[in-house]
Amino acid sequence: MAGGRSSRMGSDKTELMWKGKRMLTHMVDIAAQLCSRVVVVGKPDVDGVAAIPDSIQAVGPAGGILAAMKDAGKGSFLVLACDMPLMTEEWLRELIARSASHRVTLTKGENGLEPLCAVYSAELADAWQIGLAKGIRKLTDLISFCETDFGVAELTLTINKDILLNLNRPEDFTRLKQAFGS
Repeated sequence: MAGGRSSRMGSDKTELMWKGKRMLTHMVDIAAQLCSRVVVVGKPDVDGVAAIPDSIQAVGPAGGILAAMKDAGKGSFLVLACDMPLMTEEWLRELIARSASHRVTLTKGENGLEPLCAVYSAELADAWQIGLAKGIRKLTDLISFCETDFGVAELTLTINKDILLNLNRPEDFTRLKQAFGS
C-alpha cells in the first residue's frame, strides 16, 4: 500500500532511504519473499512490480484495499503498508500461516489492530464496496461491517513489538534512525 499523500511526513515516505534502499523497495522486497505476486497499490514506480490505482479515490487506504481485492480475484492476499521498515519476514509468515481459515487476519499490537498488516480474502470485495458506498471509511469499521457474513480472526503480536512501527512524521523517521541505524 503506497497510495497516501504523505502529508504529515512532508515528503513522499516511499522515497525515504532505509538500509540502503528506498522505503517502498525495502517493503516490496520483504513481500516478494513471501508472495508469488507483488502489486503496489497507488505508486507505479518500482521496477518490475505491477502497480494499480485505488479503486475509489479519496477514501484513504480502504480504496486501495478494494483495488487489491478486485485485482486478486480469488483467494487471499497480504496487505502491507509501505512505511513499516521494521516488519519481518518471520512475522508475515506467521500471519499468512494463520490466515488459512479466515476472511481477514489482522495483526494486533500495543496500539490495537493494524489493518495495514493483514491478510484479506478477495471474497470480501462486494461487501467492502457496499460498506464504502454507505460511507464507512475506517478500515476496522469496514472489517466489522464485512464480519456479519465472514469470519474475522485477530492475531496478537507475539514477537518484536517494534515491527509495527510506521512512519507518519519526520520525527518518527528520525527516532527510527537513532534507535535502529539507517
